[in-house]
Amino acid sequence: MQIHKVIATILPTAIVLVGLNANAQFPFPPPPGSTAPPARNIQAEVAQMTQRYGLSEDQATKVTTILQEETKQSEEVLNGTTLTMQQRFTRLQSLKTEEISRISDVLTPEQKQKYEADVRPTPPAPSPASGAAPGLPNLPSNQ
Repeated sequence: MQIHKVIATILPTAIVLVGLNANAQFPFPPPPGSTAPPARNIQAEVAQMTQRYGLSEDQATKVTTILQEETKQSEEVLNGTTLTMQQRFTRLQSLKTEEISRISDVLTPEQKQKYEADVRPTPPAPSPASGAAPGLPNLPSNQ
């Protein structure tokens, strides 16, 4: 049977989807009685970036504007009712990619190299050498 191939195909996909979902913000309001996540502190982000990358006043002003625009667009996506959860997630990912690109365009080559290294997504952890998924037995291959 081809069960091993099916498991080998489905399991990594499921792991990636769970990992992506764990890092995403929920694109719907919190349940009644719970507190909403704190608002984005753009001034603190720009202050950290200024310290880390040595932003000039002009760069800090441009980065502030970019963060404000991208935050407003993200809030519109989160508060909108026309998109499905998957569409919201995809749109939020796109907005984050756009934000990183726009900020990179403001930076000097040295600043940009450091910034992009900081915001580059970390690769998923490698699977065990045996080829078995954690917690699952190493099934024999039917090749």
